[in-house]
Amino acid sequence: MHRVIRLATAIILAATLTATAAQASPGLWRGEWPDTDFSLTTVDDWAEILSGGPPKDGIPAITGPAFITAAEEDRL
Repeated sequence: MHRVIRLATAIILAATLTATAAQASPGLWRGEWPDTDFSLTTVDDWAEILSGGPPKDGIPAITGPAFITAAEEDRL
């Protein structure tokens, strides 16, 4: 039973991601950015904007970065 539910969830998620990647509009974005006023825009044709890339907060933070001095840098 759990396998069926996971499979159905995966199919629905894939269909949703495919649909949102193909079209962009404020209606689709309101869920992620509820406080954004999409009426304040200079965009004439929303169809020209392509959604894609990682979702909001989808890029992990850099934790514990390694630093070197400018004098040690030899790759540039």
